[in-house]
Amino acid sequence: MWTIPSRESAALPVFREVVDSFKAEAGPPDENPAAASPTGDDARSRVVRIIVGQLGINPSKVTPTSRFTEDLGTDSLDIVELIMAVEEDFGVAIPNETAANLKTVGDLVRWIDAQAGKVEK
Repeated sequence: MWTIPSRESAALPVFREVVDSFKAEAGPPDENPAAASPTGDDARSRVVRIIVGQLGINPSKVTPTSRFTEDLGTDSLDIVELIMAVEEDFGVAIPNETAANLKTVGDLVRWIDAQAGKVEK
């Protein structure tokens, strides 16, 4: 029996390979002091700015409980582009498995905070 993966799970690894190939060609990223230690509010505002810029939506729609697909209307390509923009802005690499489990804006902000050693409660 054949199964068809969801669009998100099928697209993310392919786009990740493309992104990784560009990163390998470009060499290591430049040091970005702003990316090294985001605070909770700073991380949240930066994530909101990225989402608003990528999706062209009203910032008031972006709350910690906003779900990427259901509330913000993202499709698989939007999600890949958001992940790439967050990785670039914060100087982090979000593993595919982690990206697939980030369902809300709050999930993403908490993950970023955890990478900086500060877990939001």
